[in-house]
Amino acid sequence: TPTPTPTPVTEEPAPSAPVAASGKITHEFWANVHGSSLSVIPVTTAPTKKAELTIFEAPANVGDTYGQRIRGYVTAPATGSYTFWIASDDQAELYLSTSEDPAKKVKVASVSEWTDARQWTKYSSQKSVAIKLEAGKRYYIE
Repeated sequence: TPTPTPTPVTEEPAPSAPVAASGKITHEFWANVHGSSLSVIPVTTAPTKKAELTIFEAPANVGDTYGQRIRGYVTAPATGSYTFWIASDDQAELYLSTSEDPAKKVKVASVSEWTDARQWTKYSSQKSVAIKLEAGKRYYIE
């Protein structure tokens, strides 16, 4: 009998799950932001639009010349190591805090050029290292 050829597996994240009752994710959108650098997003001024999300993902194909920020809290369902991914059209950075405190956030992944929506493997910087989280503990994410 012939030996079956193994099918290669590409490691990609599962689609985002709905946010648990212990977490809240806010999407802020600024219109008329020119440039592709994160530093041009006017995060110290009120956004053009602000909404709560049910998944940690911004709407795709919303136009040009804008900036956005997604932030809130995530709660680990079980203690263990978690890997985070980011995809973005132009620059993006993903931060995670060691607690609920936004001041303790550290960059865990980034994108320096554009990717397609949910294109997780274009750049190695899109994937975080494995990060240990505790069950039931809230973590600030941005």
